[in-house]
Amino acid sequence: MKSIVRIGFFVSVGSLFFAAGCQNAVPHSDSIPTEGSGIASISCNGPQIQADCVVTQYQSDGSRYITRQRHWICLAASALTVEADEPDGTYIWQLKQDGFNAVEKPAASTEDSSLCSPSIAQAVLSLFLAGGGYLDVPAPDMETRKVEGVVYQPYDAGVFRQLPAIQGLKTTLLQDVSTRLVDRVENRSDAGEGVLHGHAFNFRRNHDVDKVLPTRIELFQDGVRMLEMTYFHITLRK
Repeated sequence: MKSIVRIGFFVSVGSLFFAAGCQNAVPHSDSIPTEGSGIASISCNGPQIQADCVVTQYQSDGSRYITRQRHWICLAASALTVEADEPDGTYIWQLKQDGFNAVEKPAASTEDSSLCSPSIAQAVLSLFLAGGGYLDVPAPDMETRKVEGVVYQPYDAGVFRQLPAIQGLKTTLLQDVSTRLVDRVENRSDAGEGVLHGHAFNFRRNHDVDKVLPTRIELFQDGVRMLEMTYFHITLRK
């Protein structure tokens, strides 16, 4: 559905992106519309986080595709809406308590869900809600384990009643024992489709939201980096 961007230089937030399939330069946060797109009303009637991000998709041949997404996190419903304008049209995906679905996509879409899937949506929603302190972390009931030399306390996502449960997907949240941040999530498919690992970085206090939130999320499929989401504008809509 999209052309591939081959990149031989580092990309940073605030830079201008000139790439096939990425038609607009990434705006400075001040240029983001103040009223939002109205998409959030599909799933939320209360406060919600609007998070705009640059998404880098890593291809198996070493190339990269760069695009933008707008994420809406509905706090009351613990739901995620992902809005993306792609070369073939607008996509809107939602993860809610009753499951994951594509709310909107172009009629002639050949989308393969590589930019958003149930597992990807679950990872993003979990890292924002748990990492941002919106979920109460219960007493540990599993042994700690090390990930890349860091000691983590794992939690079955089922103990967080607010998180949507996806059939066929076992989600484990990982809390850094030293920082107390939930900055990793693992999604394991019961159908043997492998493990998606999400890692949230660069937690910063957002004064508008009044929470410490991640500003970068990396997603790996079976150890291979697949997506990176760099957030350049996060605000609270009421």
